[in-house]
Amino acid sequence: MKAFFPILFSLLNFALVGCYSQYTPARQQRDVANLSKTFNVLENLQVRDYRNQDWCKNIAYKGGKFSNNNKQSTCNLFEGQAKGFDSQSDRDFQTVNRAITDANIQIHYMSADYDRTGKLTQAEFNLAQCPCAYVYSPAYKELAPNQGKEMEYTAINQDWYFLMSDWN
Repeated sequence: MKAFFPILFSLLNFALVGCYSQYTPARQQRDVANLSKTFNVLENLQVRDYRNQDWCKNIAYKGGKFSNNNKQSTCNLFEGQAKGFDSQSDRDFQTVNRAITDANIQIHYMSADYDRTGKLTQAEFNLAQCPCAYVYSPAYKELAPNQGKEMEYTAINQDWYFLMSDWN
């Protein structure tokens, strides 16, 4: 059994390195340009949290908080109780899902903040393939310092950066 763990950790490390390497600077530029096209939908609906995974679908937005799973500590990471989807919240969830799908980037969940006028001020799009996220933070001044391999920040442009984090 002891021999199993080094092999397992080597495989996990290989998978993560492979995962990270697919996000080249050119791909990052293309992805954030595509994600920017979702902003109209996000701002219209004031989406604060969105998650779309096989075991958990939810949305917290101007219409309320809705989920197909009431596991607050694992599925619904927003504060407060979620209701089951009704026809309007399901349509709104599908609208957000279409916008993200049209961006051609697989994300599991996203969160966002808005100013008083409803304009997006920050958003984090967490990718499905690995523990990485595209972070929109308009005119950020400087990136946080990298924390070894635990958290690595890479500038994409003046409004976006890429965050790689270690699952350990």
